[in-house]
Amino acid sequence: MQEIDDQIMRVISSKCRGNPLLSLQYFVNMLHGGFIEISADGFVEPTEKFDYCVSINDWSMVPVPRIALKINTQLLDQYYFSVKNKIAQRPGELQSCITAIVILKAAAVLGEEFEMKALKQISPFPKSANSSKRIEEAINLLEQRDFIEIVDETDRENCLCRFNKCFFRESTYQVLLYKSCKKDLHTATEKYI
Repeated sequence: MQEIDDQIMRVISSKCRGNPLLSLQYFVNMLHGGFIEISADGFVEPTEKFDYCVSINDWSMVPVPRIALKINTQLLDQYYFSVKNKIAQRPGELQSCITAIVILKAAAVLGEEFEMKALKQISPFPKSANSSKRIEEAINLLEQRDFIEIVDETDRENCLCRFNKCFFRESTYQVLLYKSCKKDLHTATEKYI
């Protein structure tokens, strides 16, 4: 390899947050997936698939580096089992944990950044004042666990949130959603948009 296109470097650096192991694995995944290619003269260049991901600002088609997938899945499992196996559980604590994980899955369909209003619209819970409150509580739990961060709270009813860990959205989207659930959430998102 002679040189890597600057745009490719920016994407890899941004997605991997400077982690060299993740960067290498992501580069290989992009190469094997046909998102980048090495020209005859040794230059690493973007392909049409890469350009498409840039145009829609969505990299969920590129496989998540295995180590990131493993870490992120373990973080969610650890959260669930820490609540489930807790000796002195508060009433409703396990249900709140499960609700938070379901909301996280729905948020993964919306993208790296998502608005509370959109999340409430596509949520798999029946629409009611109670479900709206459950979603807000779930967002607060997810923020406390550092899975997401609230970026803009100017409008508390429609705060802007984003996934806070490297490849966390992609891990949730690629691994933790069943195909039927993905389809339902995508349909709800299309109706919302």
